Amino acid sequence: MGTNLALQQVSIADGGTATLETGGGNLIVTGAVSGTVGTPDLGSENLIVSAGTGDVAFQSTIDLNNVTITSGLLTVSQGMTLAGALNVTNSKNFVLEAGQDIVAASGFNVTGDVILSSGITTTNSDIAFGGNLTLSENTDISLATANGDISIDGTTSGAFGSLNETLTLAAGTGTVTLGDLFGANGTDDAGGLTDLILTSSGAATFAEIGIAGAITQSNAASGNTLFNKTVSIGNATLRGTNYTFNGFSSAGNVVIEATGNVGQIAGTNFTSSGTLDVSANSVIFSDLVTASLNLNVTNDALVTNAGALT
Repeated sequence: MGTNLALQQVSIADGGTATLETGGGNLIVTGAVSGTVGTPDLGSENLIVSAGTGDVAFQSTIDLNNVTITSGLLTVSQGMTLAGALNVTNSKNFVLEAGQDIVAASGFNVTGDVILSSGITTTNSDIAFGGNLTLSENTDISLATANGDISIDGTTSGAFGSLNETLTLAAGTGTVTLGDLFGANGTDDAGGLTDLILTSSGAATFAEIGIAGAITQSNAASGNTLFNKTVSIGNATLRGTNYTFNGFSSAGNVVIEATGNVGQIAGTNFTSSGTLDVSANSVIFSDLVTASLNLNVTNDALVTNAGALT
C-alpha cells in the first residue's frame, strides 16, 4: 500500500537534490517547493518524486531546477518555474489546473495523459506528450518552445460542453508533430476544441483532424506541411513551403500561401465548400471540388475536378 505523505512545505538545500518516496502511497504538498537562498543560484535545486502508482498533488508554487515525477494521478495547482526540465511518468492523468503556466526552460516530457487548464513554455527545448492531451472547458492553451519541437503522440481534444477551446502552438523553427485532433469525444463537436493555431514552426505533420473551426498558420512554416490522414474543418489559412494533403474537406474558405509545391496523395480528394485561394510554385489537385477557385501559380498547375469550378 505504501506510505501516504502530507507535507506543508519543501525546502531543498543549496544546489541539492531531494527525493520523496512513498512506495505507492499518496503525496500531497500544500505549500511552496523551492531551494534555500545560498551560494548557488536559487533554482539550482532538483526534486525527484517516486510514488509508483500513488497520487501526487502540489497545491502551491514550485521553483526549482529539474523535477522528475513518477505517479498515478498528478495534480499541479499553481504551475512550475524550472530552470531545467520537467519529466513525468504517470499512469493516470496529469492535471495542470488554471492559474499558472508551467515554465520548464530545458524541456517538458510526459509519458501519460494530460489535462491542461494552463500553458507550457520552454526555451529552445522540446515539449513532448506521450499520451492524450485534453484542453479543459473554455480555455485557450498555448504550447511555446522558442525553437524546440512540439509532439503529441496521442489524441488532442477539447472538453465536451457548451463552450469551446483553442490550441496555439509556437515552435519557432522546431517541428510540430500531432496525432489525431478532434473537437471532443472523437468528433468535430463545436463545444470542444474548435481552433488550431500555429504561430510558427519548421516542418508540421498532422494525423486525422476533425474540428468545427479553423486551422491557421499565422506565419509561414519554414518546413514542409504534411496532412497524413483525412481532415474535416470549418476553414483554413495555411502559410508555408510545400504542402501534401490526404483527403481534405472544409466547410468554408481555404487559403494556401506556399513558396513551394501543393499536391495531393493519389486517390484522395480535396473539397472546399467556399473559395479556394492558392498561391504556389506548382499545384496538383487530383480530385478537386470547390465553389470557387483562384490560382496564382509560378510554374505548372494540374487540376482535375469532380464538381463545378468558377
